[in-house]
Amino acid sequence: MYVQETVQAGPVIEIKKYHTSRYRTPAMPRSKNHDWTSAEQWKVNEKNSIRQLRLLILENFKEEDIRIDLTYAGEEPEEAEATHRFNNFLKTLRRHYQKAGHELKWIATTECNGHRIHHHLLVNNIGWSRKSYKDLWKWGDIPYRAFRYYDGKPSDAERVANYLVKETRETFCQKERCQRARYRSSRNLRKPMVVKEIIQSKTWREPKPKKGYYIEKPVQYGYTAYGFPYMFYRMIREEEHVVSDQNGTGEIRGHCRGKGKHIADRQERLHAPG
Repeated sequence: MYVQETVQAGPVIEIKKYHTSRYRTPAMPRSKNHDWTSAEQWKVNEKNSIRQLRLLILENFKEEDIRIDLTYAGEEPEEAEATHRFNNFLKTLRRHYQKAGHELKWIATTECNGHRIHHHLLVNNIGWSRKSYKDLWKWGDIPYRAFRYYDGKPSDAERVANYLVKETRETFCQKERCQRARYRSSRNLRKPMVVKEIIQSKTWREPKPKKGYYIEKPVQYGYTAYGFPYMFYRMIREEEHVVSDQNGTGEIRGHCRGKGKHIADRQERLHAPG
């Protein structure tokens, strides 16, 4: 027997098959136990944080959602004051989103070690321009380089998660730090769906993609931290395109690989807040 863990997050399904000491046949090979050092365990924890954040982004954010870097002009505020200002900014932003008929979704980190304190923010796009956010951030400018779009692809979710977690690496190591977790998020974010099953089989077969998905290569094989073999692979949803045929008699539907985008209704541009 082995465990199959399936995680669905937005356009991605990740499947891990692994043996454990509880569900293992006597003939199943096992590698030697690994004595983790504190440095190695730190890397494992960081890797897990990146994975959790990546899946959270895939489940809740789509192409053209917005990444913003928030910095301070003039005298740098103390950490407590910066946290207070940022929290007030989120409250104001939430209020303006609600006024426009939308719910604010966000993920954020704060970095304050070795350089000027600043915040990184990922928010859902409701059609606002950069100026709309500049008008609400009263403590500094938001130049064009600090305002960019998330492209919705699994690879970009990986990049964003890596950046946000590693950006706070030095800060997170400090006893006195400006945030107690790797990242913060709004409470309205959906959690990825996780299903664990016990499979009655001594071995696993080569994976086949679910209808409407393709398998990202390569399929990974290795050993868990406890020395048992595992297999991991990722399926990505194919994007469907709908176009009219040349004779105008109907529609032609096709699928495209590698886009990794959510299909969402385009919303009308809204006026600046206020």
